Amino acid sequence: EGLAAIAILFPEFKEAPLWREEAFRRFNIEIDKQVYSDGQQRELAMGYHVGCISWFLRSYELARMNEMKDAFPRTYVEKIEQMCEVPMKLCHPDGTVVQFGDAWTGKPGQYKNQFMAWSKLFDRDDFLYMATDGTKGKAPYKTAFALPESGLYSMRSGCHPDAIFLALKCGPNGGGHAQPDNGTFGLYAGGRILMPDAGSYIYSGDPEGRAWFRQTKVHQTITLDDLNSAYAPKLLYWNTNKGLDVLVVENNSYDDLTHRRSLLFIDKRYFVIVDEVYGAATGEVGLHFQLAPGEPAVDKKNFSVQTNFPEGWNVYLQTAHNQNKMQLLEEEGWVSHQYTIKEPRPAFCFNINKTGDNPVIRYVTLLVPYKDRKPDIKVRILNESEKEPISKMNLEITENSSKKMIQYNL
Repeated sequence: EGLAAIAILFPEFKEAPLWREEAFRRFNIEIDKQVYSDGQQRELAMGYHVGCISWFLRSYELARMNEMKDAFPRTYVEKIEQMCEVPMKLCHPDGTVVQFGDAWTGKPGQYKNQFMAWSKLFDRDDFLYMATDGTKGKAPYKTAFALPESGLYSMRSGCHPDAIFLALKCGPNGGGHAQPDNGTFGLYAGGRILMPDAGSYIYSGDPEGRAWFRQTKVHQTITLDDLNSAYAPKLLYWNTNKGLDVLVVENNSYDDLTHRRSLLFIDKRYFVIVDEVYGAATGEVGLHFQLAPGEPAVDKKNFSVQTNFPEGWNVYLQTAHNQNKMQLLEEEGWVSHQYTIKEPRPAFCFNINKTGDNPVIRYVTLLVPYKDRKPDIKVRILNESEKEPISKMNLEITENSSKKMIQYNL
C-alpha cells in the first residue's frame, strides 16, 4: 500500500511507473491469497476482515482518483464487494459482532459509515439499507447465508434489529487470531445476545487469561476429555427455504472421533441441534453450552437450562441423548465483550462417558428463544441408530398438540 501511494502521488520519480506496476501486481496476488472465494478474510475474525477491506480499497480508490482506471482488474473490485457483504451476512441484526476468534462485540450500528460508503461505491441498495437501519434501500434478499470455504454460516428470522439470529462456525485454521472451536455458534434475539461466544479477552500481558478463552471447552461445541479439538471441517448439507433452514457440518475433532452437527431453524422461531459423535475413541464426551451473564434456571432432572431475564427475550435449552447415563454439569464460565474486561456467565456440560460399546453418541438439543411465555415444544428422532450417524434424518416436532415431520437426506 505504501509503495502504491508513493508511486501514484509522486509521479515525477522516474521509477514511479515501475513502482506502481509492482504494487498493483502484489495487490492482485494478495487479495486472492488473503481472502477466500466466499469473501471472508482468512484470519476469520471480523475486525481484521473489515480492516482488510479498507487496506485493499484505499489504493484502488487512490488509483481511480488519479485516472488510473486500468490499474486493477474487475475481479479485484468484485472481491472487495464480496468482502463488504460479510458484515451484512454474519453480524448480529443490530450490527454487533459475533465474537468468533479474536473479536469483540463492539457497538450497535458500528459499520453504518462503511455501509454508506460501500452503497455508493457499488450501487447497492442492501448496503444502503444496512447504513440507514432500513429507512432507505432494500433489505438483503436472503435471511440465511453460507460461506462454505470459510466455514461460517448464519440464519435469521428477518432483517430488523429484534430478529432471531444464529451464526455458526466450522472452518479451517485461521492462524493466530482463530480458536479451536469448530461447531460453535452465537445466538441473538430481540436485541439481546443470549448465547455469546466467549471472545478473546486479551492479547498480551496475561498468557493464562488468553489461553483460557481459547479452549474448545469454553465454546458451544463438543470435546473429548476437555481437550482442544483439531481443525478438520467439512460441509455436508446446506438447504434453506421459507419455513426451514438446515445446515449439517462435520469436524474430525480428535483421532478416531468425528463430531457431526446438524442445525435446523424451524419456522424462523426456534432451533433443533443434533450432535452425533462417532468413531473408535473413548473417553468423556462433553457437549458444552454457555449463556449470557445472569442467574439461569437449571433443571438437572429434565436436562434443561434457560436464561431468566425479567424483561425482554430469553432462551430455553433442553438436551436429550441416546445413552443411559448423562450428567448435566455446571462449569466455569466467562465472557469478554471488551478488551481486558471479562465477566462470569453460566456454563454447562452435558457429559457422557463413551466406551467401546457405544460407537455413536447422539444429543438432540431444543434451543428456543422466546419473549414472555415459553412455547411448549418437544422433539424426537424417529429413526435412531446406535451403530452409525444418521444419513437420512426423520424428526418429529410436537408443539402443544400439533405435530410435524421434518426430513433431510445427506
